[in-house]
Amino acid sequence: MNRFPVLLLAACAALPAWAGGDPSDGHTHGPLETAPIALDAPRATAHSEDFELVVVPAAGELRLYLDRYDTNAPVAGARIEVESGAVRATAREAEAGLYTVPGEAFTAPGRHPLSVTIETDTTADLLAATLEITAAAPLATATAFPRWAIWAGTGGLLGAAAIAMLRRRRQGNTA
Repeated sequence: MNRFPVLLLAACAALPAWAGGDPSDGHTHGPLETAPIALDAPRATAHSEDFELVVVPAAGELRLYLDRYDTNAPVAGARIEVESGAVRATAREAEAGLYTVPGEAFTAPGRHPLSVTIETDTTADLLAATLEITAAAPLATATAFPRWAIWAGTGGLLGAAAIAMLRRRRQGNTA
C-alpha cells in the first residue's frame, strides 16, 4: 500500500496546529519569560502598621478595600474620608471591608494623589496613595496568518489529497 496519501492527510491535519503555534521565531532555548500581570483596572495601594488599603475605580465610583495589615481581616464600621485636589468625600460602607466614594473625578487619564483618613473605634490613620489612570491602549493586531487563510489552506490540501487518492484508486482499477 502506498503511504503517500496517509502522510499527506496527516500533514494536512497537523497544519492548523502548526500554523497557529508559537508567534516568536521559535529559537528560544532559555527558560520561558513570564509576562507581567495585567490588572483589570488601575489601582492604588497603601498600608500602615494597622491598615492595608486598595483603591480601585469602577463604574463611576472609587471602591476602597480596607483590611487589617497584620491579619488581612476586613475592617467593618470605619469612617473613611478621601481627599484628592479639590475633591473631598466621605466613603459609605457597602459591606464589611468595602467602602465606596463617588469617583467621576477619577475617570480622566493622569495621576491622582489620594489622602485617605481612616478612623475606627480604637485606631485612626492617614494613608497616602497615587491612583494612576492611563489612556486605553489600542488592541494589538495579530501578525500571524489570519484564521480563514489557515482553514482555506487546510481545505485545499485535503481536497488535493482526496483527488490524488481517487486518481490512484482509478488507475489501480484500470490496470
